Amino acid sequence: MLRILERYRDPEFRRASGFVLFDLPGKLRDEAFRQEVAAAALDGEKPWHVVLRLLNETGVYVELGLLQGPRSTT
Repeated sequence: MLRILERYRDPEFRRASGFVLFDLPGKLRDEAFRQEVAAAALDGEKPWHVVLRLLNETGVYVELGLLQGPRSTT
């Protein structure tokens, strides 16, 4: 759990998540950028890849029962 939290605090993840949250929505309106995204689908170093990798890894840990979130009260 500590390793995951450290990765969420990592400057690379923070920059990448800032890009995804604030810049990506506007950039996706640009056809040239969308073509760049499609061409870079296999390039795992784009900012959105950094975010997706960590979120995916976190989800796997939750599914495997290695991390637990808040329990539902309902």
